[in-house]
Amino acid sequence: MSTSNTARITVTLPAQARLYVDNVPCPLNSGERAFNTPALQPGQRYYYMLRVELDQDGDTITDSRRVLMTAGENIRVDFSSISLAAQR
Repeated sequence: MSTSNTARITVTLPAQARLYVDNVPCPLNSGERAFNTPALQPGQRYYYMLRVELDQDGDTITDSRRVLMTAGENIRVDFSSISLAAQR
């Protein structure tokens, strides 16, 4: 745990998937995407809504999660199973 006033979020997902943070596209393109939040008030809880979209055989598979955080946290979110859902 860091003493920073930001949180670090690392998302694992298929490299070709699209990532949205609170409905805003995340421009990174890899199987692991990491970013820092803006400054957070220590002791307060915050959240982001993360959504992943993956195109597979003409369909779009979507998964979303609400990610809770506080200042100084390192959060890992794993969406790698979305590729398994796309294979069904």
